[in-house]
Amino acid sequence: MSTLICCPIALSIFDFYDYRGFFFSIMGFRTLIRKLLRVKQPVDLVDLSPPTRSRSSSQSSYDEPKGDRPWRSLVGRKLRYKPGSGFATRRKAYRNRILLIIFILCVLASIAVGTWYALVIALIKRLSPKTPSNGLQSITKNWQRPSDSLRLLSPWPQDFSRDISPIQIHSHNDYHRKVPLYEALAVGCVGVEADIWVRHDGNGKEVLLVGHSSKSLTAQRTLSNLYLDPLLQILDNQNKLGAYEDSQNQNRPVGVFETQPDESVVLLLDFKSSSADLFPIVLAALEPLRNKGYLTTYTNNILTPGPLTIVASGNAQYSDIISNSTYRDIFLDAPLASISDPKYNTTNSYYASTSLAKAVGRLWGGKFSSKQLQIVKDQIKAASDKGLKDRYWDTISWPIPWRDYVWKTLMNEGTAMLNADDLESAGRWNWDYCVVAGFILCG
Repeated sequence: MSTLICCPIALSIFDFYDYRGFFFSIMGFRTLIRKLLRVKQPVDLVDLSPPTRSRSSSQSSYDEPKGDRPWRSLVGRKLRYKPGSGFATRRKAYRNRILLIIFILCVLASIAVGTWYALVIALIKRLSPKTPSNGLQSITKNWQRPSDSLRLLSPWPQDFSRDISPIQIHSHNDYHRKVPLYEALAVGCVGVEADIWVRHDGNGKEVLLVGHSSKSLTAQRTLSNLYLDPLLQILDNQNKLGAYEDSQNQNRPVGVFETQPDESVVLLLDFKSSSADLFPIVLAALEPLRNKGYLTTYTNNILTPGPLTIVASGNAQYSDIISNSTYRDIFLDAPLASISDPKYNTTNSYYASTSLAKAVGRLWGGKFSSKQLQIVKDQIKAASDKGLKDRYWDTISWPIPWRDYVWKTLMNEGTAMLNADDLESAGRWNWDYCVVAGFILCG
């Protein structure tokens, strides 16, 4: 941009003289000014031969000074002042010198800025985390609509979760993503989230729809299409005979991630409709997963982890969770601020969550005060002592350095589940490399 602005200035200086003046402008600054200000006067050649009237035209043109002046002399006429001559006036010569210096500085600044951005781009390529090539990546590239969540699993990709290591990150509002469920699993998140509503279809049947508000609901975006059916298909394929070399020795079904088959994926269902309306319908929708033993259960005072853990939040009621005293496969997202209440434990709860802003207040300058940090430490410890996974939502998302500071602080204090919206930055980037030389490389 600066080059485009400076070029017309240069044309006004040189009055459209020989284009070679532009090439000369890239020479060293001091050398350029010295050469421009040093204009050599043409020297007349003295003819020492005897006078003669008959000389060839070629010899005459050689001995006599040429009519056209050197191009540097033409430039010098614009930059030098000499009274009583054909040179520029004092003010005009001074102005032209200033404009030439500005032009040269603009050119050098453009080169410097271009070089700087080239280095930043090279740095981003150098520091960007590598994306593994597997079946999950193929699905995220080809996913177009909710029906693709199940269609793209056939034929089953044998490299479905190859080279993906599960990480304790919860994909907040997962359904907002271009590819729900699969984008989170592709990064390695062990937690996904869906806001659910109960509605009646055209046949009078009750269905579970996924959406942040009632206005965003569509008939295609059902809990079964986006989450339950694909998870069932994934676990069926992962548990086929021969899927693992030691599959016959497994004492329970394996999970989504091949690198850690015992890792349980959490499906957080945020109840938007009333718990009384939603709870029985959710129980019925989980029946296929329940029959195959894929759910984490609490039976006869024994907690049995499974490949999939269902957690209820939002309008879900504690009374509905504990209504069955002998069997449970839906657990509560307990309030972290009230986790000291003895009724919340691993028999009925799995997460213990709260808004970070409500828990500690505003983070001035994006930093925890000593008092705020102590509150976080106490809450994390209280949840851990009960065997529950703490989770802070409503964390800072921008500026990026503030966001990364909160993430690192929570991880350093031992949070069990990091709530995140930017999964790529949270799961793959080294947070220390997110901001380099003032440039945000991630997020």
